[in-house]
Formats: sequence, C-alpha cells, structure tokens
Amino acid sequence: MRFVVRTFDDPSKIMLRTEHMGAHLRYLQENDREILVAGSLRKKAGADPIGALWIVEAETEARARQLVEEDPFHIEGLRANYEVLLWSKAFSHLAAV
Repeated sequence: MRFVVRTFDDPSKIMLRTEHMGAHLRYLQENDREILVAGSLRKKAGADPIGALWIVEAETEARARQLVEEDPFHIEGLRANYEVLLWSKAFSHLAAV
C-alpha cells in the first residue's frame, strides 16, 4: 500500500535539524525501498522547514508509522507530530517518483 506521511516540526527545536541531518539522511537512504520520496516543506522559499512529506510503500499503516518513529528526527524530538494517510493515486499508469 502507498501512504503519504506528513510530519510537523517543533519550531522551538529547529536546531535539531542541523545536528541530526546526517543520521536522518542515512536513515532515509537505508529505507529507500519503502520511503520512496522524502523532502522538507517550507511556507516560502528560503524559510526554515516546518516539517516534511514522504511517500511510503509499506505493507501496513503500522509499518509506515514505524518508519516515521524510527527516524532520527523523530527520536531526537524535532518532530512535534505526524500523520499517515492512505494514498489512492490517480493515473496509476504514470510514475509518481
């Protein structure tokens, strides 16, 4: 199943992003068979990230949640919250990634 994961950063902990970026990027790379697309979200160009969006291919929603909760950004406290939504992609014949 395919899921969209939306994370929300704690703005008071933005310094954790720089501190743990290397571990976070390694984690994404180690899980790239399930985390197909990942990237930060900003309200405008040049602004600090406010969270992230992932597209995840996982057997269950529980597995998608596990991926979020094992991410160093989540473990270290940068993420204030997240949501996991089942994604029903239109135009299944077109690549999403």
